[in-house]
Parts: sequence; structure tokens; C-alpha cells
Amino acid sequence: MDNEVKNGYMELFVAIWKLAVQDDIKKAKNQLTFQAFTKAYEEYSLNTVDPMPIKSPKMKKIKKAIHDLSTKLCERLERRIKELVYEEAQRWPGNRWIKDKKYDRIMGELKKEALAFARKKMMELAEEGKCYLKYCCE
Repeated sequence: MDNEVKNGYMELFVAIWKLAVQDDIKKAKNQLTFQAFTKAYEEYSLNTVDPMPIKSPKMKKIKKAIHDLSTKLCERLERRIKELVYEEAQRWPGNRWIKDKKYDRIMGELKKEALAFARKKMMELAEEGKCYLKYCCE
């Protein structure tokens, strides 16, 4: 195989690797956003007399804030995702998603941070104007 063909394959490998990293980071961001918003909204709706609909503009704003935080939090996962995608590529075609303790530990920390942020945003919404929380004024 001549150098031109080898370089072409290398460029293709790098492009695929970069795309896989981007996809995995996007997946992690979406997972953090979904889990934090869903859990916090569930708690909010169970503890609020008249909860806002999930599709309301204020809820969309909160979800956007959670997504923005998740994007920032996932920066801490980026290096590990790159390492895992590279390891996965080395085992191709017999590869599968690698179960990784370090990734799981970091993701667990990020989930806790995202959920705490989401809960705070939901509480701010509940406390806006007057008390909407069940049992709080009894």
C-alpha cells in the first residue's frame, strides 16, 4: 500500500474517531440533562399544589439552563471519552461499548451536580411570587 492510500485511511480514521467522540459527548450531555430535569420536575410536581406544565416556557427555560450546565460539566468527561473511543477503535470490528469504572464514577458525580442544580431551579420556580409548595404553609 502506498503512502497516499495510508494517509487517506489515517485521515478517515481520525475523522471517524472525532465524530464518535462528539457523538458520545452529546449523548452524555443529553443523558445528564434528561435525568436531572426529569427527577427534579417529578419532585417539583409532587410537592407543588399547582405545578407548571412540563412544556411551559418557564420549564423550557429551566431545561435549557440544565442543558447549559450539563455541557459545561461534560468537559470533565471529554478526556475519558476520547480514551474510551480510541480503545474501542483499536478493537474494531469486535468492539462494544467499554464498561469503565472511571467513566461511571465521573458521570455519577456529574449527575449529582446536575440534579442539585435542577432542584435549585425548580425550587426557585416554586417560590416565585407566592408559596406553591404543599405542606409548607401549614
